[in-house]
Amino acid sequence: MDTILQFKNVTFAWLKSDAPEDHSLRGPDDLDIIMEDFSLALPAGMTSVLGPNGVGKTTLLLLAG
Repeated sequence: MDTILQFKNVTFAWLKSDAPEDHSLRGPDDLDIIMEDFSLALPAGMTSVLGPNGVGKTTLLLLAG
């Protein structure tokens, strides 16, 4: 089976709204981790991404580029 899209051990986080603007002052506590150590392989062909609001469907597709 051919893989058309693959993620391996991906971690993705958003910057919290109250994080310092100065990059040098930011630390791990300033991040909201959305996905951690996420892996997925999608086969070639038709694939659907389904789920309730807020589970990361759009984030997944944005990461895919």
